[in-house]
Amino acid sequence: MNNKISELKKLAEDADKTLRSIQRSELEEKKNLSLSFWQLFIQNNKSIALLLEGHFHNEAFLVYRLSMEHFFNIFALIRSDDFLDKIKNSSDLAIQKAINELNKGLKAHEYKPLTPENRDNLLNAVKHYENFPIANLGHKIYNAAKASEVGDFYDSVYRIVSLSYAHSTYLSATRRCEEYEVLQLLKNAIDFMKITMALVAEEFPDVS
Repeated sequence: MNNKISELKKLAEDADKTLRSIQRSELEEKKNLSLSFWQLFIQNNKSIALLLEGHFHNEAFLVYRLSMEHFFNIFALIRSDDFLDKIKNSSDLAIQKAINELNKGLKAHEYKPLTPENRDNLLNAVKHYENFPIANLGHKIYNAAKASEVGDFYDSVYRIVSLSYAHSTYLSATRRCEEYEVLQLLKNAIDFMKITMALVAEEFPDVS
């Protein structure tokens, strides 16, 4: 296992060097965003290696699951022409929903926790979204995965990991992480890193 952890750490360091060598200032927005996700993906894999070295196996799986979401988003941004709009839209929708839910809760208490200025800012935001509601363009991690050639990993890996490591559930509290699962995590993490590095080499052939 230690050899695999070392391999993952080496790949993450190599990927980090490659990322730093890419001149991003003149890239189109979707490629720039894909590299931002790649940076997160690299940091996730460094974290996975450190967590496994410390025998924090469950925590490594949590980060591993998040790394796969970044993995899917990287490929979707490169392969799909409309994915940039969808992923930006998903964040806008999340803000709209948060503001509306926050307003409901604070309204029940007559906005007493807020200063008058913050209350006015909140109400103005609520009114804005009432007048200009954001349409849902349908972004989900499932759709991100299926937007490229890495979509099969959603069902074969991501969905299975999500059963025990997505939220605080009965399974997460009672199921023991087995050594063979940790070894499979390492194998997959190494493979996903190599696959992503191959994509970057394809899209940015001039980088070192």
